[in-house]
Amino acid sequence: MRFFKDASDLFIRQDLLSVRPSVIEMEEERDPLQSLFQNVMKSKWDEVIQSYRGNKEFHTEKITSSCDTALHIAISNGEEPVVEQLVAIVCKTEGALSSKNELGNTPLHLAAYLGDAKMCLCIASHDPSLMGIRNRDKETTFFLAVRHGRKGAFYALHSICRGEEGYKYCRGIDGETILHSAIHGEYFDYDKLVEAVTENGASPLHILANKPSAFRSGSHIRGIDKLIYHCESFP
Repeated sequence: MRFFKDASDLFIRQDLLSVRPSVIEMEEERDPLQSLFQNVMKSKWDEVIQSYRGNKEFHTEKITSSCDTALHIAISNGEEPVVEQLVAIVCKTEGALSSKNELGNTPLHLAAYLGDAKMCLCIASHDPSLMGIRNRDKETTFFLAVRHGRKGAFYALHSICRGEEGYKYCRGIDGETILHSAIHGEYFDYDKLVEAVTENGASPLHILANKPSAFRSGSHIRGIDKLIYHCESFP
């Protein structure tokens, strides 16, 4: 499998294009993958879409050194109309929507991280099980959205879950739940999983107790009052 270095490779190609354009055109004609990479880097999305329609093998092709597909890059660039078209093309190709980059992130992980509810719905509606895939940090798309405070993306994904199935996607590394993560980030409008505890036995309320800034009096706690607030015991 062939990889290209995103920035440096592009700069080299641009330099060559300015010197010997006919040579590069001939090279791209001989190497469709190189042409795909160039079109993605230059945001020539119409050409990328045509390449995806005509070459099924491109649907899972990782074209950068960080193992991103063209779909990964389109999502990262916020190209919603392009993403919709690419997803419609690749949704029947096995492994295309679940393809991971070097961080273990699928296209849906990126959409959740960016907080783009529309892209999340577009991808997850084709295959809800994508929400259960974990990245290198053992995070599902649910968990990633909450950790970064992407409420719109979280609620969009939650709307696709059937019954209780979404709850198995709601734990991250060390057993931390999305509620724990929401409290860590001081996002307090998530009302589920209140009774959950981490593998170390910490409940969401334990975490909240260590977030004095979440309370009106938190910033005014000093000295002995701070120790009392944290329930410190003395020998």
